[in-house]
Amino acid sequence: MIINGIARANKMCCRRCFSRRGGFATTTTKAVVVSSSSFLSERQNTEQRYLRMMQNRGRRRTPRDGYCYYYYYLNKDSNSRALFTTTKAATDDDESNDNKSASSLMKKMSFRTKKPSQTGQIAKILAETVIRGGDVICLHGTVGAGKSLFARAFIRSALNEGLSLSVTSPTYLIQNTYEKDDESDTMKGVQKVHHFDLYRLPDEKSVMQLIDLEDTFSNTSVSVFEWPDRLGSLIEKAENRVDVFISASAEINSSEDDFENKFGAVHEAHLLALDYESEEIDNDDDDDDEEEILSETTKRIAARIASRRTTGNEKAFGAGGQTTVDSLKRVDGIWKRIKSSEGKTRRVREFVKTIRTTVEEVEEGKKFDVVVCGGTLGILLAATLQQKENNLKVGVIERGKLQGREQEWNVTRKELSVLCALNVLTEEDLDEVICGEFNPIKCGFYDSTGKRRQEENEIVTENVLNCGVSPTRLIEKCRENFELNGGVVFEETSLNGVTINEEEKHECARLDIGSETIEARLVVDAMGFGSPITLQARNGEKPDGVCVVVGTCAEGFDEAKNVSADLIYTCTDISEERQYFWEAFPAELDKKKKKNSHKNNTSNVRTTYMFSYLDAKPERPSIARILDDYWNLMPKYQNLNSLDDVEFKRILFGYFPTYRNSPLKAQFDRVLQIGDASGMQSPLSFGGLACMLRHLPRISLALTEALEADIVDKKALGTINAYQPALSAAWLFQRCMSVQVGSSSSPFSSSKTFINDLMRINFGVMQNLGDDVLKPFLQDVIRFKPLSRTLLSMTKNNIAFVPSILLQAGVEPIADWFRHFVALGVYDFLEPVVEPGMTWAKNTNALSPRSKFFLRRYLEAIEYGAGNDSVDKEIQRRSRSS
Repeated sequence: MIINGIARANKMCCRRCFSRRGGFATTTTKAVVVSSSSFLSERQNTEQRYLRMMQNRGRRRTPRDGYCYYYYYLNKDSNSRALFTTTKAATDDDESNDNKSASSLMKKMSFRTKKPSQTGQIAKILAETVIRGGDVICLHGTVGAGKSLFARAFIRSALNEGLSLSVTSPTYLIQNTYEKDDESDTMKGVQKVHHFDLYRLPDEKSVMQLIDLEDTFSNTSVSVFEWPDRLGSLIEKAENRVDVFISASAEINSSEDDFENKFGAVHEAHLLALDYESEEIDNDDDDDDEEEILSETTKRIAARIASRRTTGNEKAFGAGGQTTVDSLKRVDGIWKRIKSSEGKTRRVREFVKTIRTTVEEVEEGKKFDVVVCGGTLGILLAATLQQKENNLKVGVIERGKLQGREQEWNVTRKELSVLCALNVLTEEDLDEVICGEFNPIKCGFYDSTGKRRQEENEIVTENVLNCGVSPTRLIEKCRENFELNGGVVFEETSLNGVTINEEEKHECARLDIGSETIEARLVVDAMGFGSPITLQARNGEKPDGVCVVVGTCAEGFDEAKNVSADLIYTCTDISEERQYFWEAFPAELDKKKKKNSHKNNTSNVRTTYMFSYLDAKPERPSIARILDDYWNLMPKYQNLNSLDDVEFKRILFGYFPTYRNSPLKAQFDRVLQIGDASGMQSPLSFGGLACMLRHLPRISLALTEALEADIVDKKALGTINAYQPALSAAWLFQRCMSVQVGSSSSPFSSSKTFINDLMRINFGVMQNLGDDVLKPFLQDVIRFKPLSRTLLSMTKNNIAFVPSILLQAGVEPIADWFRHFVALGVYDFLEPVVEPGMTWAKNTNALSPRSKFFLRRYLEAIEYGAGNDSVDKEIQRRSRSS
């Protein structure tokens, strides 16, 4: 894109400002004209038009006036150029300037730009050297020209925020406002930046109804307008204005200077111009300081993996989908920001906005009953809702390709079979997506005394997370079913905002996906814990706990021994205020799979995870540092002589934040979070598939009923994510399995063997009580009776260990946990009334549709909150409902 600017000072400029800017005159009315050099005649016409406009208006200058002329040429394409001019300042003696034409006062400096980072650098320069409070920036250009890119970098620089500020174009929200709390930390005292996108507004009258011009044009704020022509005559109210005209061009003039020769490297501006979660950051812009956080072992193994990789999906989105070194740096950067934050992990913007106004109708093909945002696991719900008997039109938005990662997921066949019961998969599909099955499943805990043999420390069971599932094939099959039934997928599409319109004739949710308008009766947020909707709903709060996970997938293991899985294992005691746990599964069993058989297959490939439960305090190590511990400990855990005994195929890493206030209730009408976005998974778990499958029948049934009765307000949707004491009770277990910062220096700290001793005692008790106690816990399901029996048995047989538990967990957390434990007992007591109550609520005429909906959701909450749900129950319930 080419930005070509001509600016003129219309009003007074003081000498003090002039001198402070090092020779650049301060201007109060400015204009920047942008035109395309690929269409030379258009550029010349535009230039001449603005020259005539300036000459005809008259200068009305005072002895202290000056003239500023800017020529910017920017482009996010590889073939582009940028032209920038300096300022011509007038002095008291320079009265001859009155008789000079605008073009004669221009001093030009041209250069080429090659990527978005350089576009962002120009916006950054504008924010730092030209703009002051009270200025209004008008961005002109066609769709896709780069206005939002320019605005994003400008706003972040104007508020001196950098990557902590998430900025997107408010296409449907109309306005986003970004405010700085500390005036001393802003550029030239700019406290607030208003960002407007007026594309959807038809005229000046509509603008007046929605925008507070007094605040917009105040001296303490800066306003950025996209599509400013909608302002009409209102633009005259802006005394201090900069007009930026942007258009694309592929023309390159070899005589122009290269951008980097003028401004140097612009890695920082690249990050300013792009969103911090973007996957588009150029690899050649890596920061040398960040490179130093990676050990030589990590670099060596990553380089070897990269040299061997010829195919495969390296950029699947979602947790665990990224496996490259660049992704490790990015994830570690976000983890660092979370740790260093005080209360909030980032500045929260209004991603979901509620309005009440008349808007343009969208075409019928863009109207949906449900839009699911986040397709990796969201496609499972979308395919369920899109079944023909539901008579719904469903869309899915995915910011990348809608595809699964290479690394296998692990669930049980029974859990996955829920997709067959919901008609999303056939039995043949199920066999195809399952790579293989394996047993037994082991748990074991390190004994530093050496008094017990390894076999004595192991707890052995079967059929828990014992199926390897191909994410690629699973999502492909679900998508195939979804589209066959009429579903629509918008992939490689970013969601920029959601607007809830409460106008009676236009009640709906509108989703900003850039160039298209999508309308939905209901929006389902399946974008994970990093969802901007969830961040707004939680007000950017810091997580209460984090599970940090690193691992690898490697080949070269002994096939004869690679037939079992470790569900939770330890090979060390507490060290450096963290306890490491291990998990390992055979992988790629389908490579030697016999037709229609998943059992007794063997493979030399094994996936190994190491994880630790942490709080998010600044003292916690980086993910790269934890990965170094993995390299040091993995041979010990896997009984290898060294890392060179196996060939690594992938490096795995991630973090999974958890919140005590979970599941997250709906905070907006027509918007519901599910999966990791709602926090409905156990705080002990770092995988969302099993949780999604467990809740899929319940959520899909609830949403179908909500849409049938048009009950989509936040109070009604909040009943779908109701309080679950079983989930809240799991918090104490995470607390006991983590080590608090500073505990090693405390005189009341537990011994370094505490967690291993606790786990050994706890799992031993559950094994003695039988599979009906052990298996639910291994599947992250907490039930009152099994939990009570376990606690009573532990207390009876290990009374001396109870004080250590109190010391490790703390009195306050235990008191809070006891409240949830009591609620768990009440829910368990009430559970027998759920099934008859659900049937009565469905068939009775004594209740209104809304009352029926609420009652059925409360009954479901009792069942799920007690941990007494099952796939079989839900399938039968759906059958009766239909």
